[in-house]
Amino acid sequence: MQSNTEQLPVLCVGSAPSSGSTLLADLLDAVPGLACGPELNLFSIPKAYAYSDEFKTAARKRHSFEVPYPVIRRSKFFNTKYLDVVGLTTESLDQLLEASTSFPDFIQRFADNFASFRERELKAIAEKTPENLCCVKPFHQHFPHGTFIIVVRDGRAVVGSLMRRGYSLYESALVWLCCSHMAQEAADNLSRVIQVRYEDLVTQPFARLATVVNQLGFDVSATEISERFTNNPYRANIQRVPTWRAKEYTGKTITTFSYEEDLSTEEIALLESLTLVLPDGRELGFSESLAMHDYPASGKKSNDVSGLWEQHAKAYYGESKNLDLQCGYSLIVRGSERTEKSQLNLLDQLNQKAGLKAA
Repeated sequence: MQSNTEQLPVLCVGSAPSSGSTLLADLLDAVPGLACGPELNLFSIPKAYAYSDEFKTAARKRHSFEVPYPVIRRSKFFNTKYLDVVGLTTESLDQLLEASTSFPDFIQRFADNFASFRERELKAIAEKTPENLCCVKPFHQHFPHGTFIIVVRDGRAVVGSLMRRGYSLYESALVWLCCSHMAQEAADNLSRVIQVRYEDLVTQPFARLATVVNQLGFDVSATEISERFTNNPYRANIQRVPTWRAKEYTGKTITTFSYEEDLSTEEIALLESLTLVLPDGRELGFSESLAMHDYPASGKKSNDVSGLWEQHAKAYYGESKNLDLQCGYSLIVRGSERTEKSQLNLLDQLNQKAGLKAA
C-alpha cells in the first residue's frame, strides 16, 4: 500500500492511568471525519520515533521495548490483540512495518488502512494509550501537524480507582504525582498540547469535545457528536477493564463517582498532605497539583498522617511488583510530627531491604 504524500493530522491522547482517557476516546470516535481505535501502543514507545532497522526487526519479532511510564515499564509496539479491530493481521502489520521509511510514514499507512477498514473519510486519526504521556516531546517533534491531548482527573479519584484495581495507596499516589509532573511539564513547555479535565467530559461531554475539536479545524456541533455517540457498535466491541464501574460501552454518558466512595477520611487527609520529591530536588505537592486544575481541598483531617504514611509505605515495599517506581523519587509528608529526615531514612531502609539503590 502506498501512503498519501500529505500526512493526516494525528490526535494523540495520554494520561495517568484511570483518568478517563477511554471516555475521551469514545467521544473522539463519534466526531465526523475522525476515528479512534483501541489502545494500540503506537506512540508510547520512545524507540519507535527513530524507526531504525533494529527497531523494525524487534517490532516484527514482538519484542518488548522500554517505556518510561510509572506503571508499565516495558511494552510491545502495536497491541496485536486488537489486530482484528483495526483491520490488520500479523502479516499485514509486518508488511506495514517493513514498507514504511519513517515513523510518520508508518502512521500514515496505518491511517490509510484504518480509514478503509472503518469505511470513513478521515480528516484526522486519534490514538489513545495512557502511556503516550511519556512521549509527548518526541511526538511533538515528529508530528508537526499533530496535537497531544492530556486527560486530567482529580488525583484522589485516580488513587481510589487504582486501589480498586489492586494497587496500593502509596503506589497510586506516586503514579498520579509522577504523571501530573509529566503532564504539566509538557503543557508548560510545548505547543499543541491541550489538557482536558475528565470531570468536564462527564458533565458536558459533547459540548466540551466540540470545543476541543473545532479549535483543531473541525466544524461539528455537540448534537452531531451526541447522535453518533449514542450508537457506535465499533466502540462497544472494544474490551474494557473488568474493575471499571462502567464495564461496557452503552452509548450513554456516564455519571462520575465521588472519591469518597473509595477512600476513607484518613486516606484523603494523607493524600492531600503528600509531597513528591523529584530526582533533581524539586517538589510537587499533592494538594498543589489538585489546585493547579481547580480541584478544591477536602478539608479532611487525620490524627496521625505520618503513621498512616508509614503503614502504606511499608505495604508498598512489601507487596508491590513495581518497586523501581520509588528509585530517584521520595514521597513524604511535609510538616508532620515525624521529621522529613526520618521519613527519608525509612525509605532508604525499605529500598535497601527491597534490594534497590536508595533514592
